[in-house]
Amino acid sequence: MSEVLETKINVLLDKVDSIEERVENNLTSMVQKIEKSSVKNEESQLRLYNRVGELEKKDAIREVQYTNILSCLKIIQDSVEMLKGKPAKKMELINSAIIYSLTGIFLGYMLGHFVN
Repeated sequence: MSEVLETKINVLLDKVDSIEERVENNLTSMVQKIEKSSVKNEESQLRLYNRVGELEKKDAIREVQYTNILSCLKIIQDSVEMLKGKPAKKMELINSAIIYSLTGIFLGYMLGHFVN
C-alpha cells in the first residue's frame, strides 16, 4: 500500500508542478501584457496632456485677439458716435465744395468766353 500511495503522491506532485509551471507562465504573460498596456497608456496620456497644452495656448491667443477686437470695436463705435453728432458740418463742407466748384467753372467759362 505504501508504494501505491507513494506513486499517487508522486503523480499528484507532478500535476502540482505542472500546474505551478502553467500558472507561472500565465502570470509572466499577464505581467508582460500589463507592462505593454502601461507603456501605451503613458504615451496616450502624454499625447493628451500635449493636446490640452496646445489648446490652452490657442485659447490664450484667442483671448488676446478677442480683447483686441473689442478694443477696436469700441474705438470704431466712439468714432461713429462722434460723426453722428457732426452731420451738419459734413453737409456744410460738401455744399461749400459744390458752390466753389460751380463758381470756379462759371468764372473759367466767363474768362474763356471773353478772352476769345
